[in-house]
Amino acid sequence: MRHGAAGERAGGFLLCFVGGLFLVLYSATAGADESRELADRGAAPRGASGVILVPAKKQPTKASSVTVPRLLHYAEATYPRKALEDGVEGEVILELTTDERGQVTSAKLRRGGGHGFDEAALAAAPRLRFEPARTNPEGKAVKAKFLFRYRFILTESDDVAKEPAEVGATEGPVKAGAEPPTGVSVPLEMPEGVIDVFVRGDPLDRPAREVTRRMIGRRELNRIPGTKGDALRSLENLPGVGRPPPFSGLLIVRGSAPEDSLTFIDGAPVLLPYHFGGLASVVPTERLDRLDFFPGNFGSKYGRAMGGVVDVVLRSPRTDGYHGLAQVDFIDGRIQLEGPVPLLKGWGFSMAGRRSWLDAVLTPVIEAAGAQVVVAPAYYDYQFILENKPDPDTRFRASFYGSDDAFEVVGGEVGEEATGKFGLHIAFQRAQLGYEKRLAGGDRLSWMLAFGRDVIDFELGFSAESILFRTEVYSLHNRFAYSHRVAKWLAIEVGADLSSSLASVTSRLPVDESEKDTDGRPGDAAVERLELEDDKVNGTFARPAAYVQAELTPAKHLRLVPGLRVDHSGHGDRVDVSPRVNMSWGMFDDYPQTTIKAAAGVYHQPPSFFDLLLGASDRSDRRSSRALHFSLGLQQDLTRQLEVSVEGFVKQLDRLPVGSNKARDVVSGQDAESNEGAGYVVGGEMMLKYKPDKRFFGWLAYTLSRSARRDAPDLDEYLVSFDQTHVMTVLGSYHLGRGWELGARFRVVSGNLVTPVICNPEAEGCDNFSANAIYHAPTGSYIPFPAAADNSERLPLFHQLDIRVDKTWTFASWKLGLYLDVTNFYNHQAAEGVDYQYDFAKREYVTGLPIIPSLGLRGQF
Repeated sequence: MRHGAAGERAGGFLLCFVGGLFLVLYSATAGADESRELADRGAAPRGASGVILVPAKKQPTKASSVTVPRLLHYAEATYPRKALEDGVEGEVILELTTDERGQVTSAKLRRGGGHGFDEAALAAAPRLRFEPARTNPEGKAVKAKFLFRYRFILTESDDVAKEPAEVGATEGPVKAGAEPPTGVSVPLEMPEGVIDVFVRGDPLDRPAREVTRRMIGRRELNRIPGTKGDALRSLENLPGVGRPPPFSGLLIVRGSAPEDSLTFIDGAPVLLPYHFGGLASVVPTERLDRLDFFPGNFGSKYGRAMGGVVDVVLRSPRTDGYHGLAQVDFIDGRIQLEGPVPLLKGWGFSMAGRRSWLDAVLTPVIEAAGAQVVVAPAYYDYQFILENKPDPDTRFRASFYGSDDAFEVVGGEVGEEATGKFGLHIAFQRAQLGYEKRLAGGDRLSWMLAFGRDVIDFELGFSAESILFRTEVYSLHNRFAYSHRVAKWLAIEVGADLSSSLASVTSRLPVDESEKDTDGRPGDAAVERLELEDDKVNGTFARPAAYVQAELTPAKHLRLVPGLRVDHSGHGDRVDVSPRVNMSWGMFDDYPQTTIKAAAGVYHQPPSFFDLLLGASDRSDRRSSRALHFSLGLQQDLTRQLEVSVEGFVKQLDRLPVGSNKARDVVSGQDAESNEGAGYVVGGEMMLKYKPDKRFFGWLAYTLSRSARRDAPDLDEYLVSFDQTHVMTVLGSYHLGRGWELGARFRVVSGNLVTPVICNPEAEGCDNFSANAIYHAPTGSYIPFPAAADNSERLPLFHQLDIRVDKTWTFASWKLGLYLDVTNFYNHQAAEGVDYQYDFAKREYVTGLPIIPSLGLRGQF
């Protein structure tokens, strides 16, 4: 059987992994003394990773007449704000003179870079402190004159609203081409006698260890057409991400079910990434510092998911004064304020809020039209942050954030009784503490504690009685991580991921007995009346986990990242062991770079609280679903601005939960509620990207995939409803000058899958659509015959063009922006589903959204 073979492969992989990890740890222990000796001889004090100091080639050594000055104290270097906005990089070479104490007494410009880089470098230089130059062998401190180069390099997470980048120092040679470990930047060819400094991003940030990591820069986030400048909505433009059903707000990653992927905010999992309908994300773009997306093969740090991971990091409050933002458009409005906390040195705060006004706009319009329906959709979110940075290596943060979505449709009344009602309410809140510390030698410590509440309310009714379903979950999440560089070629991270929850489910659902006649067959009683029964169940769950992850560079440009994660599933005595490994190899020392990537891993996802609480039988033996991820890819520089990446992936799935399915029960004889389902996802991704420059950014993303499932070994395979064979996105944005920017996005996606109504095989004239259903006399309604195979019909191809125009006016102390975001520019009526006539004799397509222009105004200071 498929899952048996998968288990054998996983077992063999685990044995090989454990043996290899033992050898690695043994070798690291044996070489620890040697690595410490090397560190004592050559390592400079570790500061923030914003700037890296790299000694020049062929600089004087201790055998020479003079020892070159060594950086001891870093200063702050500000990336010019205009250069960030324009996407400009540059370099500045200074001639520094230091005295016998190592203080900079003179800083002269030897080669400028323009765009404000010269001024930034000259302003930072006097605050640098060095170990003075010394004569050999006497060791006498002397004055020195040497060249010092600042390199201003844009990273994907650079934010024009950030504080000035912190500057740090680390000494040691760096190899070009390979993705560097913590605290090391990609080197450049340096002229003899020049010390290099790289100005980069967040001082507590570090490179990712995952092979597949998609990042979107700040300018791209704000300018992608069709997203209203929303960061999380921009994910749908990346390879591996499917188009969600309209109004769903779901995230479909590499053919996995939406519930198989997780979204984290500052390390804490949240209920959903989008507001109702996918109109906006639960965190405004202005509050984001970094958005990492892992479509598969993510590291051991992440667990309890077998799809993809979205990791959102909230931005630190600015402390260089008070700043604010206000934005309004046709859909929602938002405000934001941040700055230093009065009377508390080193503390900063930020607060932000957003609310939609669809309810205020749509409800009066519908009432004025005389419709017997009241529509009241609304959403809002909020974020509060209090943060302290006593030094560039330490950060403490307290935050509270949440989201709330409500949608209600109430029909007209007949007498005193409502004819129909539908309601949905989804909300979550998180109160969170976080601490990060970069220790001596580059070690890193992080801790997070989050208390959360999640609520889902659902109501459906056509009389005084309604079907009700309410879930409420109180959760406590605690994360701890510690990373240590054992040797130059080996770094290890260990961590704990503890999660506990108190869940309750309150329901008013149809009674099972009312759905059967005495002979056990569907009968008139099921259709003539709806007998409801109230119920409430509670449960507590504890799901501790621990992980270890190593980063090895055994050869030039080669990086290996093996990892192991162990989870308790939270019920029974089941433990899930998930070994993982990924590899990247940069083949050359310099541009144009070619990088080969490969990864394999085991991923487990425990049963949901609803699955465990609502089962008709004891489910303490329910196993976690399992997925085996495999990927192989290539990334190639075509020009300095243009790169292409291709990646193939396979996901083998087993132990999938399967609901009641009478056809399966008859064929296989299995329990109606099991987790013996299996499946697979196979596909390939391609991305051709033009990196942002002063004028333009854009990319072409294409995904080809197939996602199939099988409810039982003896049943036929079928495509899942969110399978999309082809997904292609082409987008670009061009800065026209004078504050104008024009962008466009074009998407082509395979049509949705549906299960059609077919002709009754036992009826005469089966080619006649009128035989697609039988008439049920007691209720006067028709009962259709569904197709034998689920999702056996694909709707027509989806295609859509979105346009965005931005205009920004810049004043002395504030900015004003106006934007027009037009979704579905040529008003294509895409087929999203199928609607049948009352007797199922005819059908028509249910079309999606028409053209939607959204005009917005934005001011910030």
